[in-house]
Amino acid sequence: MSRNSALRFGPSHGTISLGRIAQFVALKFTSVTAVAIISSIEMFFAAWLAGFVIRSEPRPGLKFVAASALAFAGIVVLSLGRSAGSAGL
Repeated sequence: MSRNSALRFGPSHGTISLGRIAQFVALKFTSVTAVAIISSIEMFFAAWLAGFVIRSEPRPGLKFVAASALAFAGIVVLSLGRSAGSAGL
């Protein structure tokens, strides 16, 4: 790996590691289902960051916007169910 590649991709490797560690910590505080649902939206964050912040990929299209909105709505429902003391999920 060249020095330029290491400088460019090194921080992302560290961030991925921190994300995985955070998932294991989250498992101590909530159910596997909740952690799995929340971590599944990681790809949406990555695509939005790549398209708008880093600009290394084309901006997401309308279908991706709709999918992101549905995923976000699912997280909101999950969070509201948790705060209401729901025993599900």
